[in-house]
Parts: sequence; C-alpha cells; structure tokens
Amino acid sequence: DEQATADLHALKKLGTPEDISNLMYFLSSEEASWITGEVVTIDGGYLL
Repeated sequence: DEQATADLHALKKLGTPEDISNLMYFLSSEEASWITGEVVTIDGGYLL
C-alpha cells in the first residue's frame, strides 16, 4: 500500500510530479547557472 511504500523513505511521503517540476524549474533558472554536469537524486531520502 502507499503508506508502506512511503515509510521506506526518510521523508515518510511519496513524491509528487510537483517535486520533480520544482527541481526542473530551479535548474532552468538563472539562480542555477553555475550548476553543471550534476546528477540530482530525487527520492525522498530513500538511498540514505
């Protein structure tokens, strides 16, 4: 079930499309102009 899956993550919640789009919006902004060649893991802390 969804809660059991969410409990596997450090944030204890499932991600949303907005979680991904917020990062994409930031990375395409001028504020992120010095960020190059990075791999950003968006997994709610699952790999911690």
